Amino acid sequence: MLVLAIGLLLLICCVNVANLLLVRGVVREGELAIRVALGASSWRIAQQLLTEGAMLAFVGGAAGLLLAWGMRPVFRMLNPIQPHSFGEVATDFRMDTRVFIFCFTISILSGLMFSLLPTLKLVKLRNVIAMLRQREHRVGGTAARRGWLRALVVAEIAIAVSLSFGGALLTKSFYGLAGLDLGFRPEHLLTMQLPLSVTEYPHETQKVAFLDRVLERVRALPGVEAAGVTTSLPMQEFSPDTVFTVEGRPPRNPSDVPITALRHVSPGYAETLGLMLLDGRMITAEDRADTLPVAVITEEMARQAFGDGDPIGKRLRRGRQQDTIYPWLVVVGVVRDAKEDRLNFRIARPVLYIPYAQRTNPPSGVLMGLVVRTTADPSVTANFIRTSIHDINPYEPVLDVSSMDAMLNSVLSSDRFSARVMAMLAAVGLFLAAIGLYSVIAYSVTQRTGEIGLRMALGAQPRSVIGLIAREGGALVGFGLVVSLPFMFVVARLLSSVLFSVSAGDPAILLGIVLLLTFVALTACFVPTMRAIRLDPLRALRCE
Repeated sequence: MLVLAIGLLLLICCVNVANLLLVRGVVREGELAIRVALGASSWRIAQQLLTEGAMLAFVGGAAGLLLAWGMRPVFRMLNPIQPHSFGEVATDFRMDTRVFIFCFTISILSGLMFSLLPTLKLVKLRNVIAMLRQREHRVGGTAARRGWLRALVVAEIAIAVSLSFGGALLTKSFYGLAGLDLGFRPEHLLTMQLPLSVTEYPHETQKVAFLDRVLERVRALPGVEAAGVTTSLPMQEFSPDTVFTVEGRPPRNPSDVPITALRHVSPGYAETLGLMLLDGRMITAEDRADTLPVAVITEEMARQAFGDGDPIGKRLRRGRQQDTIYPWLVVVGVVRDAKEDRLNFRIARPVLYIPYAQRTNPPSGVLMGLVVRTTADPSVTANFIRTSIHDINPYEPVLDVSSMDAMLNSVLSSDRFSARVMAMLAAVGLFLAAIGLYSVIAYSVTQRTGEIGLRMALGAQPRSVIGLIAREGGALVGFGLVVSLPFMFVVARLLSSVLFSVSAGDPAILLGIVLLLTFVALTACFVPTMRAIRLDPLRALRCE
């Protein structure tokens, strides 16, 4: 989508260049007519005009490369990829030979292609005498000339509106994601990974004993409010899933495979994360390996597994209907849905929480996550936690220490990047559309100087002149909005998979675009309008 947006912005630039070249060519029609009268062929005229367009494109491309070179720090800041193991690979914004060749090729081809329309329009000077006379009567025949200019401006406005629409959708979607209720409290939450090797802890009971000691030491630290461990930290890239079976409720269709996210957690994990208990109880220290196997589920899993019935006291287990390797688990609690899955945090996923002390068939080595809620800045407490863990086992690695706020920031980085870039491209597109609209209105006022002077000499008030120009600008904006409707539909379809809680027909976005475009149009028409109402009627008529 970003490539498409940049292509649309390039198209706006090219249309603007074609528009300005056409205006410039119309002004030079007298000069070109003289050249034809002196024997210049149509090919010679076309060659001159295309050469001028190519030179403009070359100079513009060089200026753009210089601007891009100066904006490299901005690109690094906006880059959604903040790598660690990749080093400078993902942040290398050097402008090498390939970049220069690509940019200059695009610039020259764009300049030649969009110089072609003005060239074809201007080389057809069939009646040289009429063209020379037209230098003395500029009003005659201007309607046909302005038609091309208006068509190009309408195209510019339509493309700019489409870009603005996409930018508004992505921006609103991003802020919707940023303000999403996660189902837990991310503030003052510190996370880290503890890889437990099979060499250090060959038996599951040894792993549980080590984690119990870690939790006991960490909870006693000053500034620590709560702590818990889990097999899958919130917002991790990898979140294990499992098939589950509900006792007495076989799947309606044998091909249906109900799946849930699986987390083995310690007592206190849910309280540390800030999960809300809706029914029953949380996992406690009494849920050990020699007690009744239990589970806590989310409300989404309760809905999928038990429908509208009360899940407390019901049983389910991991695996398919015929699997007996895992024990039946008694549901003892239901918590509110939480967005813990990094890849699916936009939706409510079923989650199954099992006491880590009751884990069956564990892998030989395991990576446990430690979650700590602090009363102050989590980064201040991190060193004390690492020291406490090393007091228990000096060789225990502590990896990926991060605050939950930083993790959420990385999750939203791509959405933030898309929203910022699209908003920036939309702003540039609207600015270019305003320039195109201004050029057409200014050219129209210049061409109609005699008409406006005559109207004012016959008693026309300034407001009537303002209305005359405003109607022309309003008609261009209106046509541009109408033409943009199918383009906005296409943009909405392309963005549908990445939008969150945003409708393509959002009235606030549509109204905002109309108001913004109206403001841009009024701004573009302001200078030509002021110039028109300040015309001296006698001087305007004398010009004719």
